[in-house]
Amino acid sequence: MKRSRFTEEQIIAILREQEAGSKTADVCRKHGVSSATFYKWKAAYGGVDVSQARKLKVLEDENARLKRLLASMHLIDGEPCPVCGSPEHPSPAHGDGDPRALETEMRAARERLDSAVRAADLGEAAVTTAETALDERVGELAALTQPKSSTADAAGEVARLQGELDALGEIAAPAELERQAGEAKASFSIATDEAEKAREILQKARTDEAVAARAYEDAIAGVPESLRSEGALEREGAAIAASIQALRDALAGAEERLRTAATDRDTTAAQVLGAVDAVAKAEAEVAKGRSALEARLVEVGLERTSYELGCADIPRIAALAERIRAFRHDVAVAEAQAKAASDAIKDVERPDVAALTVARDAARAECLRSRRAAADADAARKVLDDLLASLRDQLDRLARLEEETGPLRGLAEAFAGENPMRTPLETFAIGALFDHVLDAANLRLDPMTAGRYRFERDAQAVGGRTKRGLDIRVHDIQTGRPREISTLSGGETFIAALSLALGLSDIVEMSHGRIRLDTIFIDEGFGSLDTENDSGTLDLVLQVLQEIVGKSRAAGLISHVPLVQQAVPNGFSIVKGVGGSRVEQKAA
Repeated sequence: MKRSRFTEEQIIAILREQEAGSKTADVCRKHGVSSATFYKWKAAYGGVDVSQARKLKVLEDENARLKRLLASMHLIDGEPCPVCGSPEHPSPAHGDGDPRALETEMRAARERLDSAVRAADLGEAAVTTAETALDERVGELAALTQPKSSTADAAGEVARLQGELDALGEIAAPAELERQAGEAKASFSIATDEAEKAREILQKARTDEAVAARAYEDAIAGVPESLRSEGALEREGAAIAASIQALRDALAGAEERLRTAATDRDTTAAQVLGAVDAVAKAEAEVAKGRSALEARLVEVGLERTSYELGCADIPRIAALAERIRAFRHDVAVAEAQAKAASDAIKDVERPDVAALTVARDAARAECLRSRRAAADADAARKVLDDLLASLRDQLDRLARLEEETGPLRGLAEAFAGENPMRTPLETFAIGALFDHVLDAANLRLDPMTAGRYRFERDAQAVGGRTKRGLDIRVHDIQTGRPREISTLSGGETFIAALSLALGLSDIVEMSHGRIRLDTIFIDEGFGSLDTENDSGTLDLVLQVLQEIVGKSRAAGLISHVPLVQQAVPNGFSIVKGVGGSRVEQKAA
């Protein structure tokens, strides 16, 4: 049997080696085919590459020649070349043939060139494919294990061993015999284990039987003789069960009544506590609301009497009192119910349920806290709702008051100077009148300064806003900018003062019809006026004064300037002497 097993293993190893050798031979054969294909395509591609390169060179030269020939046929003397742009054509290409035929020949050459390029691309792709296949075969060959002997040697060894086996005759299958022996041993082992387990079970059953008999004897010894029969025991059990059920029913009814009474009492207590807290919070909110109301009344400038006239919540006092009375009635009813429930459970025997009592007390405390929190939240919500409604009424009333008094407040702000110019009403009125005075003064100033100067009010920037006061500036037409009065010369200052005086008198007469200024006196200032050959700015001033005298009023001039004295037709002089001064009338 050992000889047969060794021979079979040896045969299997030889067969495996033969199979590996066959695979190696197959891979070598494929490698040879791939190599032949690769070198065939490579040789073909090399020849194609050289021939195609030559053909491409010829075709490209022919294509270039045809292009030059076509371009030379389109050349015109004096016009630029369509290729290089030069107007001169020193050496154009020459050739014979029809341009259309040349164009057709060039297209055919281009097609041949494209066909050659495509053939070269196909050859290159075939070479690449063959090279990839060759690389795969080389990898497969390298991955195989080199057999120890050739396939022919392995086949001879197999034939020799098979002959030896045939000479030995028919062989019993050792593997089958060993398998059957193993199965028999396994069956014997299983049967032995099962017998041992059966003996253990039998021994345990006998022990349990003895223990049960002893326990029965001990138990039956304590049972009275009257209860040892089966019927008596069942009757006693039924009676005890009925008694237990009756006690359970009574206990359940008592607990239900206790829970109902406790719930009613807790509800009533929670309502009472919630009502007390709600009243306290309501009183605090009322005090706070009154303080806020007083502060708001002071803020908006309202008196208490005015607010009370518009208060519309007074009629709700009776309704609130009715609610309190109804609540007290509900409290009394709840207390009566709690007392009745307490009286109902007074004579009932309470079972010993300590664990249930602890759980009930915990649940009751939690329920009480929850109800108290709910009552507090509800009371606070109601107070806040009432306060919100009151505030909305106040806001609506304030909005109506602001809407009604808006125009009046706007007018008051404008009168108080809250306007873009930051000017109060009094200043605005004076400024408007002052603008009229300046306009009238400009009518006098313009001819006396030959149109150079013009009065205007000064505008100052206050807090980012422009504010116009009663200060005067002079606009100089020569510089285009306003300047201060203090920058004027003495004569210009006199002219400005004279213009303002004349303008003021004109405005006074226009504003008050009953007031008339017939005479105006001017003392000094003429000496500061410049003259040109004794006739300059002074002449303009005197001319304006003469026009005033001739039209509306008389002017009295007090001056020591000779030119002024000569210009006055009627007048008198003060002459100083030893005995004193005397008045001399000027002859007309």
